Amino acid sequence: MKTLTSQQVASVFQFDILPVAEWDGIPKDRIRTTQLFGKNKLNYSQFGLKGHNGIDIGYPDGTRVIAPCEMYIKRFRTANKDKGYGNVIYAETKEIKIDDVIFKLELVFAHLKEFSIPVNEWVTAGTTVALGDSTGFSTGPHLHFGVRPHYKTIWGFKTDSHNGYKGYIDPEPLLPRKIHWTVGELRDLHNIDARVDDFIKEHDTKLVRDNNTGEVAWLYAGKLRTANTFDKKVELLLNYLVRREGAVISDKEFWRAFPKKPL
Repeated sequence: MKTLTSQQVASVFQFDILPVAEWDGIPKDRIRTTQLFGKNKLNYSQFGLKGHNGIDIGYPDGTRVIAPCEMYIKRFRTANKDKGYGNVIYAETKEIKIDDVIFKLELVFAHLKEFSIPVNEWVTAGTTVALGDSTGFSTGPHLHFGVRPHYKTIWGFKTDSHNGYKGYIDPEPLLPRKIHWTVGELRDLHNIDARVDDFIKEHDTKLVRDNNTGEVAWLYAGKLRTANTFDKKVELLLNYLVRREGAVISDKEFWRAFPKKPL
C-alpha cells in the first residue's frame, strides 16, 4: 500500500482548529503548544506507540474548537467510555487524490467539554464543534488533535498501522498558522509572552537541532545544555522552536560534543 507523508497531505489540506480571532498562531500566555508529535516515547510506549500521536494545544477551559474543513461527524465517545481521550469527536474528510493515491483523513478532537454538533452529519469549515476541557487522561485543559489517513485499496480503506503511531501522522505541516517559532522570529514579534521576551533580551541563546535525531540543545553563556534542563524559561522557549527541516542549523562538530547527561 502506497502511503503519503505529512508534507504531501499538507499540499491539499490546510487547517485552522481554533478560531483565528482567539488564536492566530502567535505564542500567547494562555494558548500555546504543550506537546508535539512523536514526543514522550517512554510514556506512550504503554499504548504501543513510538511517541505522541498528535499535537496538544493548551488553552483556557471552554475555548471553542472549530471544524478545520468540511467534515463528516462520524462518532462521539464520552469520558466514561474513553478514559484516555475523554470526550472525543471522530470525523472524516471527503476522499481526495494525490497522484495515484486516493485517501481521506480521520480527524480526532479529544479532551473536550461538550459537543456542539450532531453526529452523522456534515459540517462546514469554521463551525464550532465543541468546547475545550480536560476530560480523560489529561493534566489541564487542552486540545489533542490527531490526523490519520485512510487509503483506498481493493479491500476498502486501510490505515498505515505499522508506522509506529497506529497510522497517525504529524499534523503540524497541515496547520497554516505557525505554532512554533525560531528565536529570531520571536525577537521580531510584539506582545508575546513576557517571560520569553525577557529571556531573549537577557541571554545570548542559540538553539540547535540535530536534523537526523530531532534532539534539541541550547548554548547558554558559552556552555552546552540539553533540552531537558529544569530552567522553565528555556523549557517555554523550546516549546516555540520551529520543527520544520532546516529551521535551525545543525552542526556536526557541535553534536560530537553533545553531552550524554544534562549539565
